[in-house]
Amino acid sequence: MSKVRAEEYTDKSGTGAPNFSRGIVVSVGSSVGIGSTFPDRTLHVAQANSTAYSSTDFDQKYHVLKLQNFTDDKSVGLQFKIGTNGEAAITAQESSNGETQLMFGTRGGGNRAERLRIDSAGRMGLGVTPPTGYGSGRISLDIHSSGATASHLALTNSTTGSDGSTNGFNIVQNGLNTLLLLRESGFMSFSTAGTERVRILSSGGITFNGDTSSANALDDYEENSWTPVFAGATSAGTYTYGSQVGRYTKIGNMVHAHFKLENITTGSAGTGNIEISGLPYVSDLEQVSGNMVLDNFNLPTGTSNLAFKIANDQSKFTIVMTIDNLPDQILEVTDKVDNAADIQGTISYLTDS
Repeated sequence: MSKVRAEEYTDKSGTGAPNFSRGIVVSVGSSVGIGSTFPDRTLHVAQANSTAYSSTDFDQKYHVLKLQNFTDDKSVGLQFKIGTNGEAAITAQESSNGETQLMFGTRGGGNRAERLRIDSAGRMGLGVTPPTGYGSGRISLDIHSSGATASHLALTNSTTGSDGSTNGFNIVQNGLNTLLLLRESGFMSFSTAGTERVRILSSGGITFNGDTSSANALDDYEENSWTPVFAGATSAGTYTYGSQVGRYTKIGNMVHAHFKLENITTGSAGTGNIEISGLPYVSDLEQVSGNMVLDNFNLPTGTSNLAFKIANDQSKFTIVMTIDNLPDQILEVTDKVDNAADIQGTISYLTDS
């Protein structure tokens, strides 16, 4: 290895043509150039090199700066100092037998700390040493907030604006909860094999398999209880029950309501058609549906079918009977035989809610 002696420096402040063949130039103002005839920084390293980039061989001449620690399994790096307290560092560390990782550190709040690490396998940890538990040969990106309960990964572009705290798309781990947060008035799409399978519309609602129409979107799902009440349509009367149970499921604009009234006991008898009220949503259009089991009710001879009938914009329904060779009839409260009467069934109906 050749050595640079003091007399081999060329001082550009001297007279005559400087001798640049020595490779090092010290200019007026103490700028040092290596391979540069007119250095314009405190240290200016330059070269002309046409060697193609290699992703597997780092010992290439196009790397104009080489830092080396001759001691195995140790570290080498760069420290940045600014004024009295400004500080950052980039450090390479050999853990064993050539396994080398790269760490980036900054100073904040008076504390020096590593912020980012790329380990020898290419795993990246932001705020954490990359864990190895994912399995051999797997690349990972881990983000960890040691001083807060939430970590954010923000994606923005020239349309959304650059501030990920108010724009774009965020993946947030908040405590034990995970949020996918689209801050824009756009949609979210989920695809497999290059084809959209599910879309969440900006106005709410879910469509499937490339459908983008809000009219076809599934915009609600819920399960809950409701309280079925037995009464007369002309005069309600009063009734108690050995069991009074109602459950429903709402999918979009379709309501499926199940109920059970056992041992319907008369306090004061009502009159007129039987009405079951208390449905969780009002109906849209007149509809007939459902199935049921009745105990201790008188049915006319020739009854071939029973169904629930709900009028438009109502949350109550009647029991309609199909009778051979006769018009449909509605079951009345006087058809209840005794206090051991039971009704159990399910009604499905459309709602505009």
